[in-house]
Amino acid sequence: MPDNTFKILIADDIGMMRSTLRALLAGYGLKNIEEAVNGEDALKRFTVTRHSLIMLDIDMPKMSGMEVLNEIRKHDHDTYIVMVSAHSSVDNVKQAMAQGVNAFVVKPYSAKKIEAVLQKFAKDRNISLKEMGNV
Repeated sequence: MPDNTFKILIADDIGMMRSTLRALLAGYGLKNIEEAVNGEDALKRFTVTRHSLIMLDIDMPKMSGMEVLNEIRKHDHDTYIVMVSAHSSVDNVKQAMAQGVNAFVVKPYSAKKIEAVLQKFAKDRNISLKEMGNV
C-alpha cells in the first residue's frame, strides 16, 4: 500500500527560521514536518523520504538551495518546491524559476505568505488545506 502521507521538509541553516516556519505550518494542521540544517542534509533526507512540499532556503552551508533544487529536479518534477530567501533579487527569483521552483517566499515568514503558498499548492494539487493534513 503506498504511503500517501503529506510530508514537508524545511531546509534552513538557521534554527529560529525552521522553528518559525514549523509553527506556521502546524497552525494549518500540518504535522508531518521534517527539518534539514543544510543543503546536504536536505538532499539526503529527500532521497530517503519523498516529500510533498519542500521549503528550501537559498543560502545554506555545504550545498546551496539552488544546488539542492538542481539535484532534486534531475529525478523528480512532482515535488512542490518553495525557495525561501532573505534576499529577493530579481536574479535569484529568475534563476530559481528557471530551475523549476514552484514558488518563492521572501523572509521573514508571515502567516499570510505561508497561507498563500499553501493555497497555491492545494490548488495545483486539487486538494483543500484541510485535506493536506490527512492526505
